[in-house]
Amino acid sequence: MGEDSLPLPRTKAVSRLSQVGTLTMSLFCTMAFGERFASQARYLVADLGDFGARIVVLTDHPERFRRFGNAVVCPHYPEKFSYHLKRIAVRETLMLDPSATFIDADGVLRHGVPRKLMQRALFHRFSPGFHGSKIRTIEEAGSYVYPKKEALGRSWGIAFDRDAITYQEMLFNLTREEGREESFLDIWDRFALAADAAGENGSGEGTCIGIAAHGSGLTLHGTNHMDSSLLSKFFWHCALDYRWRPYHQTRQRLLSAFGLVKNADLEKSALYRDGMAS
Repeated sequence: MGEDSLPLPRTKAVSRLSQVGTLTMSLFCTMAFGERFASQARYLVADLGDFGARIVVLTDHPERFRRFGNAVVCPHYPEKFSYHLKRIAVRETLMLDPSATFIDADGVLRHGVPRKLMQRALFHRFSPGFHGSKIRTIEEAGSYVYPKKEALGRSWGIAFDRDAITYQEMLFNLTREEGREESFLDIWDRFALAADAAGENGSGEGTCIGIAAHGSGLTLHGTNHMDSSLLSKFFWHCALDYRWRPYHQTRQRLLSAFGLVKNADLEKSALYRDGMAS
C-alpha cells in the first residue's frame, strides 16, 4: 500500500475561526521544506485533523498535503532554506485569521491526554499580542545567545531586555493588536534580509523574534500564558515519519482497549529537551 493510499484522518467540518471579545481562537501554521520535513508535517496535520483543527502549511511540496481537508496549503519555493521563512507562514496565516500559532513541522500531539482536554487546548483563545512558549534569561540560554543579532537590533534603535528576548521558536502565537503585528513582521523581515545578505541560514531566529516583539510595541505575554493554554504540554517534539502513523494509531487503540495507556504527566513538557516527557 502506497503512502498516499493510507487512510485519511477523520476531519470534522470547521467553521471560520471567530473572535469573541478580546480573545481570539487561533489558526495553526507550520513550514515544511524538503521531503523529510514534509513527511513529518503530514503527521502533525493528520493529528490536528483528528480534532478538526486547521493548519496553514508553507511548503515546497504542496502535493503532499492536498489530501488533508484541514490543511491550508501555501506553496513556496525559496532559493535556499532559512529559519526566517517561519515569518512567511505567520504572515500568510494572519491574512486568513487574526491569530496565528506557529508549531515546528516535527511536532505531533502527545498520547495519554484526555480528548476533551486536548480539544480545549487546540481551540484556546489568545489575547492580543505575542505569546512565547519559553523565554530564557541570558544565563539560562547557554549557547543560544546571539550578540550579533542583539547589536543589529540596537543599531535600528530597538531597546530590549536581554533577559527577555531568547524565545523558544518552535511554538509561539501572534494575535493581531492594532497593527503592531505588522511592525513585528517588518522587523523580522529586516533580520531575514540581513541573514540572507550574510549567507546565513537564519539560526538564532528565536532571539530575532524576541527583539522584534520588543521593538513592535506588542503586548508581551510570558511563558505562563502559553502554558495556561496547555499547548506547550500537548505538542510532542519528536520528529515522527507519517508512514508510521497507522502503526502508532493501532498500537494506541490496543493499549487503550486493555487499559494500558499511560496518562501523560502534564507537569512535564513534551516540547523541550530539558524536562522532556516520554
